Amino acid sequence: MSLARATRPGFASLFAGRSRSYVRSGLHREDLLNAELPEMMETLSRLPHAVKEEREIRIRRAIELDLKGEELPEAEWTKEDVDSVSYLEPFLTEVLQENAERASFRA
Repeated sequence: MSLARATRPGFASLFAGRSRSYVRSGLHREDLLNAELPEMMETLSRLPHAVKEEREIRIRRAIELDLKGEELPEAEWTKEDVDSVSYLEPFLTEVLQENAERASFRA
């Protein structure tokens, strides 16, 4: 599984066609990933509590802004340097490696 495959269809569609509009809602690129996939569920469970809480706050705020048809002031948009740093990838890579090991033992 790649990060691209994990995109959450319903949630990501809020921002479809609006190039990088998730940035205007304060979201990070990885906040759009599908949290319902088994690999993502495990990955999210391994995040430090503070990181998980920050992610949930960003998602709630983005949904609220979308429902109101609003966006954050430009000063609060997600910065490119912040968005380019992956907070999920180290954990996701670990989960995928463990899953691949388990599958190789079963084969």
